[in-house]
Parts: sequence; C-alpha cells; structure tokens
Amino acid sequence: MSRTLRTAKQIKKFIYYVGLFLLVPAMLLTSGITASAESRKCSLTLRCVFSVNEGVRVLAGDEYSLAKIADAELEQDITLYTTREEFLGFDRTWLSAPASELNDTAQELSGYCLEKKLFMLSAVTDSSGELKFSDLEPGLYLVSRTKTAAANSDFTPDPLLVFLPETVSGEVIYDAVSTPKFSYVPDKPDGQLPQTGQLLWPSAVFSSLGAFLIILGLLLCRKENRNEK
Repeated sequence: MSRTLRTAKQIKKFIYYVGLFLLVPAMLLTSGITASAESRKCSLTLRCVFSVNEGVRVLAGDEYSLAKIADAELEQDITLYTTREEFLGFDRTWLSAPASELNDTAQELSGYCLEKKLFMLSAVTDSSGELKFSDLEPGLYLVSRTKTAAANSDFTPDPLLVFLPETVSGEVIYDAVSTPKFSYVPDKPDGQLPQTGQLLWPSAVFSSLGAFLIILGLLLCRKENRNEK
C-alpha cells in the first residue's frame, strides 16, 4: 500500500472518531434536555380578591379543589392536550375552543366533578386570599371552589380551566398565576323585602283623595236633584 493511501485512510479514521466523539455527547445532551422538559413540574397560584367600593376585599378561608381534565404532551414549542378517559364526555379541541365555550364547560365540569368525586387536590386561601398547588404534571386543570367561608358567602367565583404550562407571547410559563372572576350578590336581611323602586305613600294618598272626590260628587248630584224637584 502506498504512503498516500495510508495517509488518506488515517485521515478518514481520524474524521470518523472525531465525529463520533462530538455526536455522542450531543445526543446525550439533547435527550437530557427533552427528559428535563417532559418531567418538569408546574404550579398554580390562585389570588382570590374582589374590588369593592371600599377597596379590595380579600377572600380568605375558602377551599378550592383541582381536577385534571386532560394530559399534556410537550413537543418542542407545541403542547398537545388529550382528554382523560373519565372526562371524554366533555372532550373539546381545547386550545382552539372559544373562551365562552371553555367557561360553559368549566361550569358543567364543576358539577360533574362534585357529583363523581373527581377532585384530586384541595387547598384553602390564606389571610392574603392566596393558595398554591405545586408539583403538578403538565395538563389541563379545572379549578372550582368547593367550600365557602361564612364571611365570603356574598362572593361567587366562576370555575375556571387552566392550561399548565401556559404559553404567553411564545413564552412557556410553568408557574401560573390566576385570579378567579367573582360575582357579588349581597344577602338581604331576614324579613326585608327587596325594594322595587315604587313608594307606597303616594298610592294611599291618591286613593283617599279619589274616594273623597267621588263621595263629594255624589253628594253634589243628590243636592242638585233635590233643588230641581
């Protein structure tokens, strides 16, 4: 074998081993990143406050419960959601469903989860109106209030569906923060009827005045008849 052929063969072996040396760590690094992304846990913080005329009302002492509606599969920058078996009756194309449809579905799911006892985690809002669910697998979750503190009975939160992780402006957020939407309907004192806006005294006055004028008219007519006779 000529010297030139031996040199070419050695160069090819060198290139092969260098490529192998670079490729193996790159594959390990890539698989490590993928595994890390798939195993990364999420968290959800709820901030339960309501703005009223007097300022901000903190809704402490309420219990909220969590149910996992769909599993999430992360593929690079895309998250695919697959509805879990126990919720197939509510299956949607979750990411493209309108907000109004998601709100209606959350209401239906809340009652269903209570009836079937499908809530998996519960937590109570602290003195600042906050609670946190940690170590959550990626997925679509239902959040619903399941117990109400007596002081918060005037405030009713809408159940909500939360995607974990969230994607905001292309950024993947694993630690989500959400504020439920509340309706405020104050309780009426016992025995007090709701005010309709119509006052009662004008009706009584006009009724009395009308009766008086009718009687007066009858008397005048009777007197006139007597004079004619």
